[in-house]
Amino acid sequence: MAPPVAAQRSRPRRLPWLKPIGNMIMVLFFAWAVIPYLQALVPMLTNTPVARLPDLYVAGHAQCEPVAPTFVADAHGYVRDAKRETGQVPLACEDARLLRGLGVALLSCDPGRIEWNTFLGPLNNPTPRGALWILPYNEKNATAQRLPIAQWPAANDFHPLGLGVYELAPGAARVFVVNQRALFTTIEVLDLVCEQGACHATYVRSLAHPRATHTANSVHPVSPHAVLVTNSHLFARRAPPRAQYVDALASKMPRVLASALYHVVRQPWCAPWLPKVDSLLGLGWVAHVAFDDAVHTPREDAAQYAQGLATHYVAGRLGFANGLGVTPDESALVVASSMYLGTYIYPLRVHDAQGHANWTSPRVLGRRHWAPTPFLPDNVAIVPRAPGAAWAKDDPLHGASVLVAGHPSVAALERMARDGTTRAPSWVVVQSFGRGAPTRDAVDVHYAAERAMQAQPMPSRRVPTRHGTMRMVCCSY
Repeated sequence: MAPPVAAQRSRPRRLPWLKPIGNMIMVLFFAWAVIPYLQALVPMLTNTPVARLPDLYVAGHAQCEPVAPTFVADAHGYVRDAKRETGQVPLACEDARLLRGLGVALLSCDPGRIEWNTFLGPLNNPTPRGALWILPYNEKNATAQRLPIAQWPAANDFHPLGLGVYELAPGAARVFVVNQRALFTTIEVLDLVCEQGACHATYVRSLAHPRATHTANSVHPVSPHAVLVTNSHLFARRAPPRAQYVDALASKMPRVLASALYHVVRQPWCAPWLPKVDSLLGLGWVAHVAFDDAVHTPREDAAQYAQGLATHYVAGRLGFANGLGVTPDESALVVASSMYLGTYIYPLRVHDAQGHANWTSPRVLGRRHWAPTPFLPDNVAIVPRAPGAAWAKDDPLHGASVLVAGHPSVAALERMARDGTTRAPSWVVVQSFGRGAPTRDAVDVHYAAERAMQAQPMPSRRVPTRHGTMRMVCCSY
């Protein structure tokens, strides 16, 4: 009798068409993920300023002059005068806000950013401090005046970035300043008073929270006790203390994974590159922060800065979230994405009885619109619609317009950084929805770009978006 034959295990039959379909799905997914970044990166790397700008643009430097440098002696300043004394000057100004009732602009300036920049680097020297300045923009040949801040904690450093102003009464306002400190980023709350042409501020408190100020960039007040703030990255170039960093990561993933990931993201070989990957993945967000004035924060203590704070996520999936603004009637939120060369416009759907947006509602944001810009957008400001003006039914801005400033290319920006005599290749555009473009008068009333636009009519062009069209009015500086 023949010996028994051992039973052979049957292998599962592989479907021959499964692998090609899987490969095709991977290729399509890769293309879907990469093409938007290529569309963003190619203009960033190839666009350069030219001697003759297109007809659409106005050469701003032909009509505009920079703010006259005013040297104010300060032992904590970065700039040195001919006598080698340190002081403050209105240079390297990141943000500006107008107090229209007073006819002055508030500037946040930090000349030491050349050695301390928590977003782009380097991170060499956080010791020199920046300052806030007051500029009477309606006066010809006006000079900026440094804004004194009373009761400022002497041990706290000051690297002002984003700026927000909430006007309380004629001559009084609450000011919010993003401060890129050496250890972690905070939002400084100040009370501003202007009387008889002189302005001074008083320190109120500091705000810090892993969800709200992890990589805070721009701030917009929605009330005297609440602000919206953009956080550009989840992976920070300048890492805050371990507890704060883990808390920030844990807001996006399980805490066990966040604790393990912290040790990876802090490695020197990958830390400088992670913010770039972060921008590609769109990990930036917008947070809402409400706070209590009664909590005093005299010391540099992150735990104390978080007392009396209530924070909520408002918007996410933003590549390098930067400037933001809200329309005067609170019909839309506008956020600049420096990665995607455009602004995102979110219609606001939930309001209270007084007509104010309910920022803590999970349904407050409608489907977002994307409005492209021909450069990397940085800061934004809202131009209110003209009194009595109508707007299109599908206009999320309700007749308002968006003023956007930014940089045309990475290459041009790097050349400007290497050559201090070259003018910064910055651009400014005004975006409006549908057919109506803002008039020159509407822009002039509210923004200092008026001098660049008075020489000739403001041209416009229609720009397709994913949800309708925008008109852009542009000038170059």
